[in-house]
Amino acid sequence: MARNTIWYGVADEIVADSTVTTITLQDGVYVYPVSIETDTTLVFDTSELSRPGLDAEKWGTQFMLLLKMGATVYPVTFPSGIKWNCNIGPVMNAANKDYLVRFDTVGASVTVGNYDGSVSNA
Repeated sequence: MARNTIWYGVADEIVADSTVTTITLQDGVYVYPVSIETDTTLVFDTSELSRPGLDAEKWGTQFMLLLKMGATVYPVTFPSGIKWNCNIGPVMNAANKDYLVRFDTVGASVTVGNYDGSVSNA
């Protein structure tokens, strides 16, 4: 996945048009726009993250998914290892809306999801 040439820290848009969508996390990228075009299960790939000089089990990072729901609302399934704040995951049930979801990682595991709200596409 190439970095967006206009906004550093923002990945190029990912199109979720299959049953499984892999989000490859990269150093220096903090926002991953994802256009939801079908029912999909998200998978986080941390293989491209590096933390030179640090114990891989102790470093952490944050990133956000900007999930773009079009005219049809499709279910999005997050990895089972996500620990949502207050055990409440995001509710994405409105068409033509964008949903911003923040995640924290510990080592190579994406363990905590923080639902930060939604914004209108208007």
